[in-house]
Amino acid sequence: MRTLESGTLRRGLWGIAVAALMVTAVPAWPAAAETINLSYEFVDAGAVIDAYLGPTHYYWNGMAGDGLLRMATDNPSGPLASKLPPFIWAACCEINQFTDFTWNTYTVQSLDSAFSPGKALLIRQLWANFYDHAAETGTPIYYGGSQGGFTTGEPANNAENINAISLAYALYEIRYDYDGTLASLDPTAGTFRLGANQSPLGPPSILQETQTMLGSLVDPQSYQGKLPDLLALTNPSLQDVIVEVRSDVPEPATMALLALGGLTMLKRRRAA
Repeated sequence: MRTLESGTLRRGLWGIAVAALMVTAVPAWPAAAETINLSYEFVDAGAVIDAYLGPTHYYWNGMAGDGLLRMATDNPSGPLASKLPPFIWAACCEINQFTDFTWNTYTVQSLDSAFSPGKALLIRQLWANFYDHAAETGTPIYYGGSQGGFTTGEPANNAENINAISLAYALYEIRYDYDGTLASLDPTAGTFRLGANQSPLGPPSILQETQTMLGSLVDPQSYQGKLPDLLALTNPSLQDVIVEVRSDVPEPATMALLALGGLTMLKRRRAA
C-alpha cells in the first residue's frame, strides 16, 4: 500500500479547508417578500370610530366606520399568501391610514414577523378569545367614502357590532401602547385612547367591552389556551390589517380542484 507524501497530504487538506470555507462563506440570499393584492369592499360589523392617536382625533361625525372588513384578494405570491381565499374578513391594526376600493399590493407576513413577540402573542390571544366568526355574514353595514356610508339602520346596537369595533380598539391599544406590561393596556390613557362619543352605539358599552377584552389578557408567557394562525397584511400607505388563516376554509388551489371535480361530475351526469 502506497502512502501519500507529507507535502501532498498537506496540500490536499488545505484544499479541503478552503472548499469548506467557501461553502460557509456563501451569503444567504433573503427570501423574496410574499405579496397579495387587496381591494376593500365593506365593513361587515362595527361602528363609528371615535379615538385619538396622540393629539390626532379620528372621528367623522358618524361617517366613518371601523371593525370587521371584507376584502377581495387576487394574485397571491408565496406560500403564506396562497393560504388566503378569494375574499377575507380582516381587522385593522393601524388607525392613521385608510383602506381603498382599488386594487393595491400588500406584503404578507406572519404576525410574529410584523410585531414584537409580546405584541404578537397578545394579539393572537385576544383573537382566540374574542373574535366573532358569526359576524362573517357578508352583509355590509358600511361602505365608506363616496359609496354611501352606513346602510339604513346600521350599525345596530347588537353584540356583533360592539364586538367588532371593540376588538379593533383593543388591537390599536396593543399596537400603540403595549410596553411589555399588561398595566400599559388602558384605552383611556396613553398614545391611543378612546373618545367620549361612540355614537350611535353609545358609551359606555364599547369602552366597557374594550376594557373587558384587554383586562382578560394574561402575560404572553403564561397563556396556555389556543392560538390562531394570523397573518399581517401591510402596505406603506394604506391601513395594515390582520387576517386569520382558518383550517376549515379551503385554500384557493383546493377550491379550484373542488370546482373542477364538480364540473367533471356534472359532465358525467349529462353524458349518462
